[in-house]
Amino acid sequence: MDTPPSHQTLLDYYETRYWAESGRDAPAACRCDFAADPRAQHQTAFILQCIEPNRISKMLEIGAGPAHASLLLRAKSEQGALDIAVCEPGFVWDRYYKSYGIRKVADFFPWETQERFDFVHTSHWLEHVLNLDHTLSALSEAIPNGGNVFVEVPNTEHYYWRLPERDRPHIHFFTRTSLAKAFRNRGFSCVRIGEFGITYAQRNMGIQVTDDNYGECEKGFWIRALFEKVC
Repeated sequence: MDTPPSHQTLLDYYETRYWAESGRDAPAACRCDFAADPRAQHQTAFILQCIEPNRISKMLEIGAGPAHASLLLRAKSEQGALDIAVCEPGFVWDRYYKSYGIRKVADFFPWETQERFDFVHTSHWLEHVLNLDHTLSALSEAIPNGGNVFVEVPNTEHYYWRLPERDRPHIHFFTRTSLAKAFRNRGFSCVRIGEFGITYAQRNMGIQVTDDNYGECEKGFWIRALFEKVC
């Protein structure tokens, strides 16, 4: 970007405007059966193909919103013992989190803490951060060796730059190669990565994302990846 937003501009936007401009009463809209959320279902299935649920004892979801994937992972863990912490700006979700026994630990990541997490879940967050290198360094510090991080981001490898996309306020744009390289440079190995959802070309033709097409798709418009901290 020629003129990236300032740190304060991003703070103000996510704390006060992001959910308001979505046109949704976010907590009310999301207080539903989290196990019925198709995105949470598919993200969780992707993760559990590589990790046993009981390997995760303490997790952090960044940019959590309703934290449906975290709640679903906890439901699949032994006796629901998974400790869930979240980062989410503003106050709109606070009562919701308390009702589900979720710990809100910060508005934004990173924050000053010595806490470590054996699993970090990020869904459509990494494309919004201001400083990618600083963010990935902090992620590496927050995860011990052998810990994992799940990432879902828009896939800009196919079609993206030739179509009238209106993604905002995205700052970073990823392909499978660039995403894997960014994490590899910070001490992570790629356990699994793929393309999911419908394609941008299909969406541009008016095809809608429905509950049954969140799965793997060549040139799909999401990238999902699972990384392991190795050094």
